[in-house]
Amino acid sequence: MVRWILGVVFAVALVGCGGGGSDSSAPAPVPQSASAEGIWNGTTNNGATVMGFVLDDGAYYAVYTAPYSSSITGIVLGSGSSNNGTYTTTNAKDFYFGSSPNVMDATISGNYLPMQTFSGTASYSNGTSATFSSTYDTRYDQTPSLATLAGTYSGSIVGGSTSTGVNSDSASITIASTGTFSGTSALGCSFSGSVAPRSHGNVYNVSISMGASPCLFANQTLNGMIFYGSDTKRAFAAAPTADRSGGFLFAGTRQ
Repeated sequence: MVRWILGVVFAVALVGCGGGGSDSSAPAPVPQSASAEGIWNGTTNNGATVMGFVLDDGAYYAVYTAPYSSSITGIVLGSGSSNNGTYTTTNAKDFYFGSSPNVMDATISGNYLPMQTFSGTASYSNGTSATFSSTYDTRYDQTPSLATLAGTYSGSIVGGSTSTGVNSDSASITIASTGTFSGTSALGCSFSGSVAPRSHGNVYNVSISMGASPCLFANQTLNGMIFYGSDTKRAFAAAPTADRSGGFLFAGTRQ
């Protein structure tokens, strides 16, 4: 996360970074967790914005921007463990989608107060590091629903790896109330898949089956997560390839 250069032009604001965002019709919150589970909005010592998702099984996805910018340039993902206010992970992958895309290994250690604050340090395999601090987003406490998620979204997709380079495109995705979805991009990529609410937290599992070329990761299946903010009508999805050599992002607004 220390290599931020202005890259892919779509905003973190697409998913909204408010700490609350619930409305009067929001379902009852999930039980309080003693782990680092939740949605976390924050910044780094380099001036980047970060929106992180720590799931109940320890998996995490963290989108970051260029310094002092709203343009997303990458995502960090992996799995870790929470223990009495300390969160650690040794298998982080940082996918940078700028002009010279790369994937870098990292370890992350942090301290958290459940459902309040989360801060820590990411240490990279090349010897660099970055620190971050964040606060809890209460939208995680809402219950996910396919009826709420269903609809058509227009937005941007981006993906890349060291072997494929970067591909950014506009796209439209339609999600049915049954959990199936299909999408097309302006460059002619067709893809489909399914989503399912997770058992805990306002997040969905997603499986994306990419079509043939010109799709990035053509004919591959990627598994990851989707978050939808009912207050903003904006969705964010992230998924790595099966071997974690590449990554895929979508950010869009429900029509």
